[in-house]
This record gives sequence, structure tokens and C-alpha cells, in this order.
Amino acid sequence: MLQALNSLIAVVGTLLGASLTYWFQRRAADRSERRTVLSAFAAAVMEQRRGEYDRWWRCSEDPAGAAYLEARTESYRLRSAARQQFYRIRLLTGDAELLRLAERAITVTAQIHKARERAAFEANGAAAEQALEAFLAYAARRR
Repeated sequence: MLQALNSLIAVVGTLLGASLTYWFQRRAADRSERRTVLSAFAAAVMEQRRGEYDRWWRCSEDPAGAAYLEARTESYRLRSAARQQFYRIRLLTGDAELLRLAERAITVTAQIHKARERAAFEANGAAAEQALEAFLAYAARRR
């Protein structure tokens, strides 16, 4: 009887140990995936911002020129890439505030090229940077 009890305790201990190991590894993998998705989104929005800057400068040089048309097309591609990363975040989390801040980062960044004069262009760029920083600050607090 004692031998059977010892065997049962050993089996239960093994199963408990395996379950806890799995749980901790799964949790670490989820955190790693979350960090990867959030940093990819931030990188995509930064690229979108670069594309918006380029679009504005090319337009200010020659609004009918080939360089502007190319920059405009590239800004659309980069906005789409940022949106794709946004959808990855949506699949990963239901955090409404995180999603709101991510959406805002894309939307505010898309406004950069709409400025008429340089002061507004710089203000739009600063607003885009602040929107991305707000997203990153919130995401960092939600680890």
C-alpha cells in the first residue's frame, strides 16, 4: 500500500511539474510575441512617418513631378504596412485603449503631408511623434 501511495505521489508530482513548466513557458512565449508585434507596429509607423515627410518635401519641390508621384505612392504603401501591423495587434489583444492609441498613431501620422506651410508640417510631424510615444508608453505599462 505504501509503495502504491509513493508511486501515486511521484506521478502527481511529475504531472504537476510538467504542467507548471508548460504554463510558465507559454506565458513567456506570449509576452515575447506581444513585444515582437508591438515593436513591429512602432517600426511600421516610424516608416510611415518617414514616407509622409518625403511626400511633403517632394510635393513642396514639384507637385507635378515624378519624384512626388513616387513619394505619394510610397506613402500609401507604408500606411498600408502600418495598418497591417495594427491588425496583428488587434488579433493579439482586446485592450481598447491600446488599439485606440495605435489607430491614433497611424491617423495622426497620415496628416503630415497635408500641411500647407513648413510650420504646420513640423507641427504635424511632432504630433505624429507624440502619438507614437503615447502608444509606446501605454504598451510598456501593460506588460
